[in-house]
Amino acid sequence: MNRIIYHRKLIKLFAWLLAILICFGGVFVYLSLSGFDGGYQEQLSRGNDKLAENDLEGALKHFEKAIKASPTNAEAYLLAAETCYSLGRMDDAISILESYTEKRLRTPAVYDRLLGYYKESGATAEKQISLLNLAIQIFGDSTYADQLAEIRAQMKNVPVPELSSPGGEYEQPLSVSVTNFAEGDTVYYTTDGSNPSSSAKTAKLYDGKAIKIGKGLTTLKIMRIDSAGNVSHTVEHIYQVGDVSNIKTDTSVVAATGNNTVGGGASVVVDGVTYYSSAKNSHSIYRLGEDGTSELVSSEEAYYLSEYKGQLYFVNASDGNAIYRINTDGSQLKRVCPDAAGMMQMANGTIFYQNKSDNSNLYSVKADGSDKKLIVTDKVTQFNVVNGTVFYKNDTASDALYSVLADGSNKRALLEDRASCINYYGDKIYYINLSDGGKIYSVSFDGNVRSPVTTVAVSEFNVYDGSIYYRGSSDKGIFRTDLTGGDTVRLTSDDGGKFSISGEYLYYTNYSDSSNLYRISLDGTGRTKLD
Repeated sequence: MNRIIYHRKLIKLFAWLLAILICFGGVFVYLSLSGFDGGYQEQLSRGNDKLAENDLEGALKHFEKAIKASPTNAEAYLLAAETCYSLGRMDDAISILESYTEKRLRTPAVYDRLLGYYKESGATAEKQISLLNLAIQIFGDSTYADQLAEIRAQMKNVPVPELSSPGGEYEQPLSVSVTNFAEGDTVYYTTDGSNPSSSAKTAKLYDGKAIKIGKGLTTLKIMRIDSAGNVSHTVEHIYQVGDVSNIKTDTSVVAATGNNTVGGGASVVVDGVTYYSSAKNSHSIYRLGEDGTSELVSSEEAYYLSEYKGQLYFVNASDGNAIYRINTDGSQLKRVCPDAAGMMQMANGTIFYQNKSDNSNLYSVKADGSDKKLIVTDKVTQFNVVNGTVFYKNDTASDALYSVLADGSNKRALLEDRASCINYYGDKIYYINLSDGGKIYSVSFDGNVRSPVTTVAVSEFNVYDGSIYYRGSSDKGIFRTDLTGGDTVRLTSDDGGKFSISGEYLYYTNYSDSSNLYRISLDGTGRTKLD
């Protein structure tokens, strides 16, 4: 009896503690929003009071505090942006609203206001198109689709600037002129890879005089505004001036795991045995036995699995995304590089990685942790290492496709297309062309021959042994097609992605089943759940 009474008292005590915690939680949320401590509602109210006093700077400070207190509330963003606009700070107004749309939050008024600012400030048509595409994805509103069609139609009607000498390789410096410059035209250009517009700080106004192209690599981007204010497409010309005959590729420096790490490196084969990162089990590393059973190798949270000389290399989220290695039996776990890494690839004893500790610049380091090098100062979140060349998505240049040699030399802009999911096969790079609705394209290593591959949009893909395995964007499922986009078959109706191909199997994250890890044979048979 005494034990029963004791348990009842214990239950009441826990109930009281739970009630107190709930109350404190409610008070915290209330204070955060209602503002007894200067939270969201209080800051919003103070900002409006300052507006009434015509103290715009004071109002802006309170609206910015309101955004920090409630980062998903659209009203504070709109008020802060409108205040910046009234202060004549258009760039700041745009930046505030862009910080909202980057979160993909759902308030149409923000997108409408930002689009208005873009138009008023003379933002590039590409920038307006990007915002409209995002709004269409989020809201599915025909109004945005109509505006997008209108902008594209206007751009088609405005001829792009034509140059006296197109991009290419030249032995000596040269000067280029616009050959179709007409009275009333306004032409802007840049030579640093950024997009030109009437408001871009790096843009130069073409005055009819020749544009000088010096030695080395120059990316010239140029656009036209006609007398009616209509804007053309921006065109890109890439000039390599000087001797390029000594540029060599190193065929030994190739990503060890092929295209797998582009999809997150969920699996890798070492001496015929498959090792994988289990999403269900906090991305711990498991060994897959011949009988289909799994054995824990390491409880570290592992991403971008790679292999070198029989050891596993990976980005360890359990230690701030540092790069680690471990024996396949789970022994000798060692930190190789302390930098916070994003994407990582191993290529013949050299690790290439996105260094989040240094603005996501691209770095390399030897497998033993020595000889760390900065390769390129662009923000790089996706890349692939092929024959001593790194092909990468340049986030600093609107996601354009670039290349650079593994030693950091001969950086080149290959395409202006917004690129994603960079794969390679044979003598071509394959990528998702976000500038053309997400279709797969191919391009030669020198960037001169570019071709569409699929007629449908894809979300992710992996090229392996002459076939492309992809996740459909609208038609969900995993498909296989050939390198020309023909002979397409559906392998499974699972909505799968983050592909990794090891041996005879395709490994994928099954979004249809709580993101558990699955595998199927490359012909679509033998579907097996691993997690």
